[in-house]
Amino acid sequence: MQRERGHTHIKFFKLLLCSSALIVLPLLSFGNALRNPFFENAGVGREDTDAVSNTITKRIDGILNKPSPQKKRTWMNGGYLNHCQKEMKDLGYGADTFLLSIGADYKGSSPLSFLDRYIVGIFSSYANASMDYRGSESLKGDKTKQNSLIFGYYSGYGVKRWTGFSSSLVSITRHRNSLSMHSGNDLSGPLEKINTCTFCGHSTRTDIGLSYKYPFKQLIIEPMAFLKYGSAAQKKHSNGNVSLPKQKSKYLQPIVGIRLEMPVEIGSHKLNPHFFIGFARDMYRHNNIPKTVNDLQGNQVRQTLFERERNSMMTEVGLSMLIKDTMDADISYRGEYFRHNKANAVIAGINYKF
Repeated sequence: MQRERGHTHIKFFKLLLCSSALIVLPLLSFGNALRNPFFENAGVGREDTDAVSNTITKRIDGILNKPSPQKKRTWMNGGYLNHCQKEMKDLGYGADTFLLSIGADYKGSSPLSFLDRYIVGIFSSYANASMDYRGSESLKGDKTKQNSLIFGYYSGYGVKRWTGFSSSLVSITRHRNSLSMHSGNDLSGPLEKINTCTFCGHSTRTDIGLSYKYPFKQLIIEPMAFLKYGSAAQKKHSNGNVSLPKQKSKYLQPIVGIRLEMPVEIGSHKLNPHFFIGFARDMYRHNNIPKTVNDLQGNQVRQTLFERERNSMMTEVGLSMLIKDTMDADISYRGEYFRHNKANAVIAGINYKF
């Protein structure tokens, strides 16, 4: 009887060991996959448009809530963004973006009885991003160059202390990937060579928001809420000896936050320091990206992807200054933090009124 129980225990442990192997071995075969940097490319592009959208939102809010006789304005902003994902050992990356934006808008009094004032404007931006890939799925020299042309429009409406925002943009991007690939007909060998491919992609984005300004002594407290909907797509292209189909991703993201301002005057200069903190979550996602692709020999190859986390926190601290009646300047630092990566931006701008 004891011998039968011993055989039963041995069979049980063998079954447990086999089951564990079936679960663990696919995870250990990470090196037999092809790295697809779609989400890294789309994530950097999304953070670039975040910086543009944030500039637009601050502009709408600032102009609608400050008395000024000028109705027509032109503006220009330049900035630097740093993106970093270093906690994922297999799919780490770092990226730098240089961003330039120009625009023009018009502020007027609304003929509608329920609106006090409004603003409408157009803008265009250029973003130059350079990404360096790190981790066990990359070799030294793996990188992506992204050049994006962004253009769109914005509008805002004010009713007493309430301000409404809306903006929409389209980004057209040229990607140039230089990535190492696994050798062998079925891409199951070690990383040995670098393949370069050039292709195009595009993204769209629409933002709507609402805020309320509450003055408290010298401080202005402004709760804010936004809803963002966007998409990113890359055209069909060949990455070495693997053909990738058209890839697309969509998301819906609500954001809630609070902004603090404390306008002060130092001599003839008017300064407006501000601070913002907000929280965001991707409530909806839809990715049209296959988990496996076929190489030129017809073998199936698994793709490794790093998707951006759903939750994030963002902070910003900045200062605006009135230089003269027709010109003001601003500078701000903005950080967005996820569980595995972060994005930092320094944006400076000049606004000219005529």
